[in-house]
Amino acid sequence: HARNFHLLAGVPLFPFAGVDANDEIDMATALAKLVRNARERVAELQSALDKAHSLGINLDGGRCYRDEVLPAMTALREVCDEMELNTAKSYWPFPNYGDILFSVH
Repeated sequence: HARNFHLLAGVPLFPFAGVDANDEIDMATALAKLVRNARERVAELQSALDKAHSLGINLDGGRCYRDEVLPAMTALREVCDEMELNTAKSYWPFPNYGDILFSVH
């Protein structure tokens, strides 16, 4: 259930209107935490890719891809999937699975 991320733009004005913004603040805090987590996962993936590339196209490089790169990709994808679920489609910069599946002709 994608939430309406665009509502967060008005959060600073809520107290002036006498409106409780706790849910919106919680959502923004959760999304900010996911963004930080995604950045950490990107750094871990980059490190794993650098290591795999340095090993070359051989058995050691292949094992590195299997043991380090693929798990790092999965960890990043999990965080991004969670961000996607909590971001309105109009603010999500990438195609979702439905867009990809139903755009193939």
